[in-house]
Amino acid sequence: MIIPLYQAELAHPSIRGRITALQQFMLGVGALVAGWVSYGTYIDIANDNSGQWRIPLGLQLLPAIALGALIMLFPESPRWLIDHGRVDEGLQTLAKLHAHGNTEDPWVRAEYEQIQEAITFEHEHEAKSYFELFQSRSSFRRLLLCCALQASIQMTGVSAIQYYSVTIYGKIVSPHAFR
Repeated sequence: MIIPLYQAELAHPSIRGRITALQQFMLGVGALVAGWVSYGTYIDIANDNSGQWRIPLGLQLLPAIALGALIMLFPESPRWLIDHGRVDEGLQTLAKLHAHGNTEDPWVRAEYEQIQEAITFEHEHEAKSYFELFQSRSSFRRLLLCCALQASIQMTGVSAIQYYSVTIYGKIVSPHAFR
């Protein structure tokens, strides 16, 4: 959930859309590969063999371990740094990402000022409690829209299809599946 925000924050505005779209595309590619790996292990490995679940799990662990090791090299979010009082570090990170370390670059300065203004605005207008979500009509409408959107995504049935994919594959492969 947070990765598209992190990517958009670190990327230059001219490529933000492409980077977040690429991330979403790769999620689809990952789901496709996972589906075919599940299918392959279901078809090619005997039911009593633990390889049906060990192989997919092992394949998932490889990129997870690589990401876990490399995440330490990722820069902190400039916005997070500035919001937590580490203003100079935030400026340095912005400069390193977009101007080869030049903190006087006009774009870096403009982005830095924009982040500071946004953080100031958010602190002045932030909700002090969850009760404030129900006090105004516009806040309640936004809350209702968010909850309805999340519920409608779950109602598409994609999670059920993923959960029962092995059973579905079994029905596809079995010659007597549709009798």
